[in-house]
Formats: sequence, structure tokens, C-alpha cells
Amino acid sequence: MTSIAMAADTSVGRRKWPTHIVVFLAPAFLVYSIFSIYPLIDTIRLSLYATDDTGAAHFIGIGNFVTLLTDPVWAKPFWNAFRNNMVFFAIHMIVQTSIGLALAALLSLPRLFRTRRGSIPATIPYLRVPPDAARRWRPKLSGLRGLKAGIVWAGNAAHTNDFRRSLDLTMLAPLFAIPGMAWASLQVGPRAADLAGLAIRARDLRHRHARPERGAHSGEHLITGAHATTP
Repeated sequence: MTSIAMAADTSVGRRKWPTHIVVFLAPAFLVYSIFSIYPLIDTIRLSLYATDDTGAAHFIGIGNFVTLLTDPVWAKPFWNAFRNNMVFFAIHMIVQTSIGLALAALLSLPRLFRTRRGSIPATIPYLRVPPDAARRWRPKLSGLRGLKAGIVWAGNAAHTNDFRRSLDLTMLAPLFAIPGMAWASLQVGPRAADLAGLAIRARDLRHRHARPERGAHSGEHLITGAHATTP
């Protein structure tokens, strides 16, 4: 047996202590011990003692518990508080458990209905155009070189929030200068005329002014170019 094999056998028998677990758990355990475990233990210890008139503590065992459960002065408030806590606990557990089980049941629906990726009624891509329109525009769009991207820079000017939805086309000029990109304008309405005043000198850049056309069957918007210009 080679030395490497012997070392491997030895390492299997001696697993390294997972110190990282201690590092992660130690802070939480320390805080929980100081603020929860220690006060609980000390409270139990103090319940086994009673003080006399001088303030000295004397061990009496379960004497305090006997007084609490049998003395009418203490027993009635105790059992009333105990009953209220049980009602609160029951309501809390019923609501919490019911919500948890309901969420778990929702997560289990795909398994119960034997749902598979192929059985999900979703066609990808979600945005589609009629086949005849795709055939008509494929040759035109194929003339654009590089990565193709559409862009809109303005919304309805009458919208109350238009100042957050629209911007000056010249602010996007640095995007149009990115090499290897072909931009298609999807802007409609009066702001589509902004293209005429935009001077772009980036090489291999084409702009296509587009207008939305509603498909006959899909009900989705088809981007159709009105004209194309090459700077």
C-alpha cells in the first residue's frame, strides 16, 4: 500500500472537528444563554426559597408552589392567568399551524397534480407575432448588424407622471454610440419626430422608426418599421 493510500485511509477515520459550526453557533448560543437560559434557571432556584422578616433567604423546597396552588389569595389569580395563557396559546397555535399547513399544501400542489415542466400550459416566447408578419419583416430586420435592441424614450405627454416616464432623446446618445449595437425606435406619437433632430455619428448604426400594429389573432403589438436611415 502506498503512502498516499495509507494517508487517505487514516484521514477517513479521523474527521476534522467542524469548527466553523461552533463559530457560527457560539454567538447565538451565548446571547440565548445569558438572556433566556440563565434567567430561567435562576428563577427556578429562587422559587425554592423564602425570606423572613430580616430579608434572609431560607430553603423551603416546593412550599411556594403549594401556597400558590392552594391558598385562595394566590390560587384564584394564578388559575385565571393560567387559563388566559392557555387560550392565547391555543388560538396562536391554531392560526399559526393552519397558515403553515395551508402554505405547505400550496407548495405540494405540483406534486399532487403530477405537474411536470412539459405539462405547464405556457408557450415560450410569450410575446409572439403572426407568422406572416414575421416572414415579412425578417429580411428587413436581418439587415441590422450587431445586437438588436428596441428603445422608447417618451410616453403620453398628458400623463400626470410624464416627467418621470419621458426624457430627451439626446440623453440616450451615448447608448447609440456603443459599438456592435443596432437600435430600433419603437417610439410612437409626436415624440417620434425627435429622431430627425438627433445627430449620431457612430459607425454601423441604423435607426428604424416603428409604429405598433395589432396582430389579427394574438392581440399583441407587432413592431413594423416605417423607414430606416443610416447616418
